Amino acid sequence: MKTFAEETRIRQVDEGLAIWRKANLPRRPPQGWIKTIRMALGMTSSALAQRVGDVSDSAIRKLELAEAEDAITLASLRRVAEALDCELQYALIPRLPLKQMLSKQASIVAGKQIERVSHTMGL
Repeated sequence: MKTFAEETRIRQVDEGLAIWRKANLPRRPPQGWIKTIRMALGMTSSALAQRVGDVSDSAIRKLELAEAEDAITLASLRRVAEALDCELQYALIPRLPLKQMLSKQASIVAGKQIERVSHTMGL
């Protein structure tokens, strides 16, 4: 049984996540956000490299490719976002409310326990 503090924490996190669930945010473009925004601004990879500092235009192209392939680090993405005057927002958004996820998982665990006991009872 959950304590009042645990129940409160779950409810607060769920309330915060509800905003993200309702946001209906667009998916990342196939070429990634870095390249999409850079090109929309009419900026070359060299110009972005200068804004980022201490990187070459080929490094920017590698970062763009890494983002498109889900291989970029958050630190790199944040650094490029700052150079593009963008804000990086990061969230893990559960598909179901947390309480439902916990109930679903509890049902799975209970089912496995019942399955083991029913096998023993059958003997």
